[in-house]
Amino acid sequence: MKNDNNFELIEAYLEGKLTGEELKAFEKRTESDSDFASLVQDYSIAIKSIEEFGKQKLKNRLRKIHFEEITNKTRFGRRELLKLAAVFIGLLIVSGPFLYNYLSGGSNYQNLYADNFALYPDILSQRSENGNLMLDEAMSYYKNRDFENASVLFQKLDSQNLSMGSAIKLYSGISYLGAEKTDEAEIIFRNIINEKENPFAGQANWYLALLTIKRENPEYAKILLAEIIQNKSYNHAKATKLLDEID
Repeated sequence: MKNDNNFELIEAYLEGKLTGEELKAFEKRTESDSDFASLVQDYSIAIKSIEEFGKQKLKNRLRKIHFEEITNKTRFGRRELLKLAAVFIGLLIVSGPFLYNYLSGGSNYQNLYADNFALYPDILSQRSENGNLMLDEAMSYYKNRDFENASVLFQKLDSQNLSMGSAIKLYSGISYLGAEKTDEAEIIFRNIINEKENPFAGQANWYLALLTIKRENPEYAKILLAEIIQNKSYNHAKATKLLDEID
């Protein structure tokens, strides 16, 4: 049980729970006991790495290994176990999505969506017809990620049949997507894609792929991303990376 006690003691130290005489005794021991100092260092590196990469499940598995060690009376030193965890973390960093998916039970689609959802840049402000105040206001909401108000104004602008209507439709769809109104966004993106020679079809396909990921429909997302890659359309390099990250 000595190693188990050391394990709990080190964890209490790293969590800042040791105070007064307990803290002094701990620090004195790390100075005088080189093996214990190495144990503290190994555990600290492992735990900090686990927390940095958000792998709470890995931390739990480390605890499970320790429990099985006690239950089965298979003796591995805590130091060896922590070094094993450090090696595993190193593999996690190198192997990227595969091990992440293995640990988490699949891709975290909401995180994938959030990591890849970015605003399409403003190409309208400098081309506004006669200083269209509604367009300026809509774009201001959009840039500040007030998607609820932006979507309302972009829809009104879309009904005005302006010369820049194709771009306004795209911003409208993105605003709906940002406002979590995926049904409305999907209709707009599909209309853009199906419209013959629409210059923003590639952009709409990208945001539709993100929408599909947000809905946790990886199979359809793969189809859309593969199409983007094949056509070398908007964000095809990002599409390649994203395709690798999906289950």
